[in-house]
Amino acid sequence: MNNGASPDAQRGGRSPARGFGAGRAADPSPVEGGRPLVEGETAASDVGSALEERYAIYRLLARLWLWEPDASLFAVLSGPGRPLFDAFGGTLDVARTPGPDVPGALDATDRGEHDAAEPPMAERPMAENAEQWVALASEDYCRLWIGPSGHLPPYQSVWESSQLSGAAAESVAAYVERLRALRQMLRRPPVEPAEAADWVVAPAEELIATARIAAPDHLGAELLVMSDLLICEAAGVADCGAAAEFFRTHLTWPGELFAHSLQRAGTPFYRSVVAMTRQFVLCEAVTLAAAR
Repeated sequence: MNNGASPDAQRGGRSPARGFGAGRAADPSPVEGGRPLVEGETAASDVGSALEERYAIYRLLARLWLWEPDASLFAVLSGPGRPLFDAFGGTLDVARTPGPDVPGALDATDRGEHDAAEPPMAERPMAENAEQWVALASEDYCRLWIGPSGHLPPYQSVWESSQLSGAAAESVAAYVERLRALRQMLRRPPVEPAEAADWVVAPAEELIATARIAAPDHLGAELLVMSDLLICEAAGVADCGAAAEFFRTHLTWPGELFAHSLQRAGTPFYRSVVAMTRQFVLCEAVTLAAAR
């Protein structure tokens, strides 16, 4: 199943968030409520900044897994989202390279080999090569996770029970409905809509409803739900621990998917996408366990 155009492409395009993924400078003498912080204390602004960064990473990873790449995605990754992408080891190199499970002999063009005077794909100006970047990345995305055959369906039920739309899908669907109710209690979205692309700020339940996926337990959909649960919990409209509960139930399964995807990915770009997702999920497991 083709996941189709990203939400921004469907809606005629939208500018990415200004400063999306950009870090904030540390205050050398932080204060909280007009007084210096004591050792071990964290300023509320730092907590908010950390939450926004986690939200941004969940949303970026969801975008990378849930929809095929397009020019607007590469505009984010080569622009405002570059610091975030680079921080987790992402690479924009979409030249096809052989991996352990990439069948068939590849000629020099397929392998991304270049003349000495020609820079590799990752170093070429995005604006001048957008169509080629998108075509190469889309081919790898579809071969990895869409099919029609020999692909790796990124659905929790498939990897846990060898069937599509199992118990995991029903559970995620219930969380999506829960988010609809919680959304009514939120005073404002975590990022102002005028400042960001739809996949950054649109409600998870809305994005999942419009994504052409076979079941709601798609990894990208689960990452979206997690991003919104973090915001709802921080705002006090979701039960404390709701996000951690969802994570334990729906984001501890993809290890095997990650391993096989790393082997089969035909471009450095998607190998880095898989690797950064795995790294972030592992980091989140530690963060959420420490918060219990």
